[in-house]
Amino acid sequence: MIQFRAFFKSSVNFVTVFIALIFSTVLWLFQPTGNIPTWIFMITLFSCFALLWLFIIAIIVLHDRIPNYNLTSIIRCTEKGCLCSKNSYLSHESIISFYLLEDGYENLIGYGIISNIQSDGYIQIDPYALPNTVLSEDEGSFIEVLNKNRKKIIIKSIVTKKIIDNMK
Repeated sequence: MIQFRAFFKSSVNFVTVFIALIFSTVLWLFQPTGNIPTWIFMITLFSCFALLWLFIIAIIVLHDRIPNYNLTSIIRCTEKGCLCSKNSYLSHESIISFYLLEDGYENLIGYGIISNIQSDGYIQIDPYALPNTVLSEDEGSFIEVLNKNRKKIIIKSIVTKKIIDNMK
């Protein structure tokens, strides 16, 4: 049902309406009081339904291919690690990046390694702070920073050169 709502909200509808208007104009060229040959009417009707069907299929296929880069969100963090919301794109032992959103900018502050994906789908992450980031030492431990700024933390499955250099 969501795919159909997305279809009706998309700009593809304008293309469909435009093509239907072209066929309608072709049919209008015949006298409004005159008869339209059945073969022209059937070709026009079939073409409109075929194009509508193709556009619906295209929207459904394209919708499934769009990745969600704002992958997951933090539920809570303890000394054992962070518990994060469900996400089907992440797998065990994957490396993720923590970004802190401040004044519209995403600042890389740390990384995490997925230690477990629970049977209910929630994700356990072992977080690690990166040196020389926007975080000051006055803010406390990295766990405290993640807990305090949960709504402003963005988790991505992007691994940067800075993270790789820090892991050596």
